[in-house]
Order: sequence, then structure tokens, then C-alpha cells
Amino acid sequence: MTKNTQIKYSLILLLGAFIWGLAFVFQSSCSKYIGPYTVNAFRGIIAVLFLAPFSIVSLIKERKIKKIDKKATILGGVLSGLFLFGASIFQQIGISTTSTGKSAFITAFYIVLVPIFAYLLFKKKIGFNIIIAIVIAMIGMGLLCFGNDFSLSKGDLFLFIGALLFTAQILTIDYFSPKANLFTFSLIQNAIVGILSTILMFIFEPPVAENLKNSIISLLFLGLFSSGIAYTIQISTQKYLNPTIASLIMSLESVFSLLCGVIIYKFYKFSDVPQNLTIPEIIGCIVMFIAIILSQLPSSWFEFKKKKKDKGNT
Repeated sequence: MTKNTQIKYSLILLLGAFIWGLAFVFQSSCSKYIGPYTVNAFRGIIAVLFLAPFSIVSLIKERKIKKIDKKATILGGVLSGLFLFGASIFQQIGISTTSTGKSAFITAFYIVLVPIFAYLLFKKKIGFNIIIAIVIAMIGMGLLCFGNDFSLSKGDLFLFIGALLFTAQILTIDYFSPKANLFTFSLIQNAIVGILSTILMFIFEPPVAENLKNSIISLLFLGLFSSGIAYTIQISTQKYLNPTIASLIMSLESVFSLLCGVIIYKFYKFSDVPQNLTIPEIIGCIVMFIAIILSQLPSSWFEFKKKKKDKGNT
């Protein structure tokens, strides 16, 4: 793959990261009127309706899909959908109790978790920089979650569980996406999220027409852009980008979320939770982002090599 091609896919994935960052604002806005199951049910359904025509056209163009492609598309889509369902639910619950910036930075902890689980599951080597990054990220996480009163909120815990599940989703896409049909994979993933969320919605959160009306714009954005477009971008670009580069770009959603949350809140109070950070939380964001970048640097930079002695002159 040429350098220009890599830059092209990097920019496309950057667009996806921006959409996810902005989505935190809409998720927070939704939480004032409807619960997490309702949010994910409608965004999943909207995404499926949006992706269906693209999936049909792509399957017709391919005509015959190899057996392994069908397996990768269906199995990968189902597994990825299950992980995404859990991650989205925990994230939505967490977002309703804290700021969008803080939510995004805790969610971005997957950037450190991905290489750890890649090693445990696929025996991929972990560099010394990853170990350092984990320690630094834990310090940043402590500052970010504890703030001034050093108390861990339930919402922070939900967001961290969501980060674990997003890690599983990313690794699933890395494994299956190179052999899968892009739009069908994304459609199945969103269908799983939509179906499971709809079942739980009717059990625990019977929809109220007035609340849905107040959330319609947010739900359309989340369904069309965040679930329909951004997740499809993730699946398509992970086929061509180095996982390290892809993960680093995706982690920028936390920066976009922080900026979008603070700026938009000044003009429109979309959440009952003030969109600002305390000094310790700001330091925590910076420390976590340093850890995220550190985890992506070449491990060779952190290796200590002994210099060979010159055997010529004594």
C-alpha cells in the first residue's frame, strides 16, 4: 500500500473519530429524555435501515462470496454486534452521570487495553512502552475519575466496562474485517445492537412518544452518522491501516468530544451535567492522552542496546 493510500484512509478514519466525538453530545442530550436501551434500540434500527440498500447492492456486485467470506461476515458481525451492544449500553449509562469530555477520555482507555488483550489472545508482543503507558494511564484515570473529592462514581465504572467491551469489538473487527463484506458486516453488527436493545427497551423502558419526539434529532444523528457511517468507516479502514495507526486516530474522538462538549454547552445546555473539567480532571485528561500516544510509539525506541566493544585497538 502506497503512502498516499495510507494517508487517504487515515483521513477517512479521522472523520469517523470526529463523528464519534460529536456523538457524545447527542448521547448526553438523549439521556435527559430516554434511557440507554431506547437510545441504542433506535440508533441500531436507523442504522440498519440506512445500511440495507448499500448491503444489497454490494452483495449483488460481488455475486458469489467465498465460504470463508460468508463466515467472516456473519460470525464477525454477530460477535462485533454483541460486544458493541454491551459497550454502548454501559457507555450510555455512564454518559448520563458525567461530562462528555470525561466520558470520552475514559472510553479512550481502550487504546491501552487493545495491545494488552492482543498479546493475551493472539500472543502479540507487548513493548516496554506499553507497560509504561499502562502505569501512566492508570494515574491519569485516577485523576480523571476522582477529581477533587477522590471518589469513584458509578458512572466512571460503567464507562470503564464499556472501554473493555470496545476493546473486544476492535479486536473482533481486526480479525474478521479483511475477509468480510463491508456493508453487510456493519449491518449485522448494528442489527444485533438494535434487536437486543429493543427487547430490553420494551421490558425496562417502554417508549413515551413525547420523550422520543424531544430526542428525534439526536437519535437521527446517532443512527445515521455514529452507527451507520462512522462504524462502517471503522470496519473499512481497519482493512488497510496498521492497527496501531488506526487505534491512535480513533482515540482522537476523546479530544473532539471534549472540544465539542465544552463549546456547544456554552450556547446550548444539552445536559444536566455541566460540561467543564476541574484542574485535576484536566491534568488527568492530559496524562491519559500522553499514555495513549506513548502506547503507540515504536517499542524499539525504548530498548536499551549494549554497545559492542571495539576489538581493534586496546
